[in-house]
Amino acid sequence: MAMSSEERSDYPLCGAKKKNGEECRAFAGQGTDHLGVGSCKYHGGSTGSHKTHAAKVEAERQMVTMGAPLNVTPSGALKGLLRATAGHVAWLATEVGSRENLDGPESASLVMLYADERDRLARIAKACLDSGIGKVEVEMAEAQADALTKAINAAMSHVGGLSNEQKRQFGQALRRELADLSAPDPALPAPDAGSVEPVLA
Repeated sequence: MAMSSEERSDYPLCGAKKKNGEECRAFAGQGTDHLGVGSCKYHGGSTGSHKTHAAKVEAERQMVTMGAPLNVTPSGALKGLLRATAGHVAWLATEVGSRENLDGPESASLVMLYADERDRLARIAKACLDSGIGKVEVEMAEAQADALTKAINAAMSHVGGLSNEQKRQFGQALRRELADLSAPDPALPAPDAGSVEPVLA
């Protein structure tokens, strides 16, 4: 397929080594179904392994959107990566689970990428635990609950006419309400690994 110099500038080069030692000047994916990614058809671009690699690269491009640099703390970066990677795993699980069969290079690349992202999620989660992020969040929640209790007790002390029994009943009712708030929403899927685990045929 003939292309103008302007069109060629939109694609990277194949870059494979030719027999004479020079780099191939065809554009990436030339003559294949993965235009712009991987080797050209003259250097194995149409083989199954190259198609699988090209499909993985394209899936990565769709999965991750590059953004501008942000000011974050180390703990904030870890938590952000944890949430983002969990989202990637869920998306990939849905993509893999929606396929009737897993034959073909595109499906194989999705399965490989899914496995890679699961491993990455486990590593990031461990890094969060090792850095004490989970412990800090628990301590913050406890501190907030303690502050809320003190504020409520202080407010009740300013309200006249409440008996000790009424205060006790109020405390019980408040604990029930707080427990309901912290309970998982039954309308949402359970936050366990099985909720995003596809059945691989």
